[in-house]
Amino acid sequence: MFADREHLEPADAACAHLIDERGGGGHEAIFHAGPERLRMSGGALDDPARILDRGRQWLLAEDRGVHVEQSFEHVAVRVVGRGDDDRVDVSTLGERLDAVEPRDSGGAVAKGIGRPVDRGRDRIGDRDDLRARQDRQVAKVFDAHHTRSDDAVSDRGYQAVIPYAMAACMTTIRLSNDLRPLGKSEILVSPIAWGMWRLAGEVAPVHAMIEAALGAGINFFDTADIYGCDVPAGFGSAEELFGRALAEDRSLRAKMVIATKAGIRPGIPYNSSATYLADALDASLTRIGVEQVDLYQIHRRDFLTHPHEVAETLTRMVETGKIRSIGVSNYSVDEFDALQAFLSQPIVSTQPEFSPLRTAPLFDGTLDQAMRHDVAVMAWSPLGGGRLAQGDHPAGKLLAEHGARYGVDAATATLAWIMAHPARIIPIVGSQNPARIAASAEAYKVEWTRAEWYAVLQAGMGENLP
Repeated sequence: MFADREHLEPADAACAHLIDERGGGGHEAIFHAGPERLRMSGGALDDPARILDRGRQWLLAEDRGVHVEQSFEHVAVRVVGRGDDDRVDVSTLGERLDAVEPRDSGGAVAKGIGRPVDRGRDRIGDRDDLRARQDRQVAKVFDAHHTRSDDAVSDRGYQAVIPYAMAACMTTIRLSNDLRPLGKSEILVSPIAWGMWRLAGEVAPVHAMIEAALGAGINFFDTADIYGCDVPAGFGSAEELFGRALAEDRSLRAKMVIATKAGIRPGIPYNSSATYLADALDASLTRIGVEQVDLYQIHRRDFLTHPHEVAETLTRMVETGKIRSIGVSNYSVDEFDALQAFLSQPIVSTQPEFSPLRTAPLFDGTLDQAMRHDVAVMAWSPLGGGRLAQGDHPAGKLLAEHGARYGVDAATATLAWIMAHPARIIPIVGSQNPARIAASAEAYKVEWTRAEWYAVLQAGMGENLP
């Protein structure tokens, strides 16, 4: 059953070792159906026939790398301390609770996990069997931590106490800098993109920005034909300047996934008609100096063009080899669905504005739709127009404080906050400063507990969640 262990990739082997080490019984403890099934299986750890060594593949298929470590920690905690005497190790449970919420906080964790009532202890009574001792041991830790809450033992006794310990430990969200598929395409992109909406000036500084991005592990470059319309060089100038940099070093193109957009025209303002988009794409290809772009996005919905016409135009672009994949920007959920209905291939990306100050995609269905259909989410203006980096907003202050624990500033912590969402959101760094672009690589160092992440969200919203 376990003959293929030696063929696991290093990351898989490391996770397997972690769980084996904590499993106590020496079984291969990667359960094929994931943490939830492992909890429900009860005695599965004592039955090696029910435990398979499938590595991380089931996780990667669902989480795309963002929560892999978190999910494996979830499994590991389930088996921590399980050995010959089958006792629950709660020696670090208090520390785990401290990491989640302040001591004597009222028991928000316990209240959020289960029913914080004392019926479990009533069931224990005067019994002195193993499970009764385990219940009392964990209950004692919870009571000491949550001195102002009800006794935190569920009415289901031992079987619910173990998930308590798991949930208290299972709060750290860690990030991965691995490349991931762009939606349902075969295109691999970095978890952070570099955007060019403020790109202007001379070509030499652009080279420095590109090298800084590549050095930070960024291979995803996002521009648009309208970028530059607010500077003297005018409409299309950002694409042209980017193209000049590529022309001076032809080796750069192979290192990049290039995305551009069309559909906004000053004075109209939106046009996605077949003729307009066809001409716009050809103009973009000429300015950038490439024969194909990897991702072509409709910048904003044109209300006067039927989505069927837009779909036919985009399909022809793919068939002629001018674009590799299709995306949208600033589309609502219904607008996305309307366009997708007329396409035979998937829309691989959507690009909303998203930051702790612009949280609508959390509530309007954008991120839920993306997770449901495996659509990549590219977040523009991730720093709230720079406000979060200035430190004068409550959310910015929280981000600065949190980032300081990991040696990064508020801007970098914000990128990490965005990437922590399970939709695998790709923040688009808009800085034109090479040092700031390079600093984005530090975002992967930042970890979040649920309480920390939600604190930033509520500060950004200016109100508490229900």
